[in-house]
Amino acid sequence: MKLLDDAVEAIIEDDETKKAYLQRATRVTRIFKAILPDPLANELAPDAILFSVLAEKIRSLTPAPDISEVMGKVEE
Repeated sequence: MKLLDDAVEAIIEDDETKKAYLQRATRVTRIFKAILPDPLANELAPDAILFSVLAEKIRSLTPAPDISEVMGKVEE
């Protein structure tokens, strides 16, 4: 867990790095899913899972946007 936390800290060092990582992690996930059920996917699974886990940890650090004001205007 410590290594994962250290990796997240390094990735979120600045917004540019964070954004680039999340984009890459999304690409890795899409490509991995696209090659399933190819047997070679098994070799790539640990890396794809790592990218995904780190991305989820990073996303969990960002609070959900407050859209209550916008929703109020929509309802009006």
